[in-house]
Amino acid sequence: MNAHALWGSSCDTTAAECNGDGDEKIEYTAAGTQDVEAFRAQQHLYLSGIMSFDASGYATTAGVGVIGTNILASSVFDKVGYTIFYDGALYSGSYKRTNSILIGASDSSIALNSSFKFPRYAALTPRQAYMIDVKIDDGISVKGKFWAGNGWDGSAWMDCRDDATSYNLDENSKQCAPSYTID
Repeated sequence: MNAHALWGSSCDTTAAECNGDGDEKIEYTAAGTQDVEAFRAQQHLYLSGIMSFDASGYATTAGVGVIGTNILASSVFDKVGYTIFYDGALYSGSYKRTNSILIGASDSSIALNSSFKFPRYAALTPRQAYMIDVKIDDGISVKGKFWAGNGWDGSAWMDCRDDATSYNLDENSKQCAPSYTID
């Protein structure tokens, strides 16, 4: 059963905008406002009663994620949100190619990178990301279910990890936008 058959106009007035494309990838697209699967996925979790955050399910500006509007806000970190997406194109050279939860920050003072309009800015320090990784996964920066993604600072990618196995633990500023595999 598809999403529109379950929730009807509570999701959207048209089935094409509410439903995904059926490829089992929760994809992010910067082109549209209504058909961004990454935003609709959070709306579907709300409509199903799994989460209490009433996500809008769409973007007011093509593909732009807004924490607290179409992206779930963290209750722990300021300007940090969680979004679901298929990360087959975000980790240059080491794609997970799976649906994941991205932990990213948003900062209105930083211009959005045209390719990454959802919160992809550094949200955690390498030590914070490492401690989460050690606790729930394997402690290796680009292996297992928890991956240490380098955050964006508005002009360049940060340095969350030293290489494919270790975190940049000497860095005390926020450098990471990690993800956790949900497939």
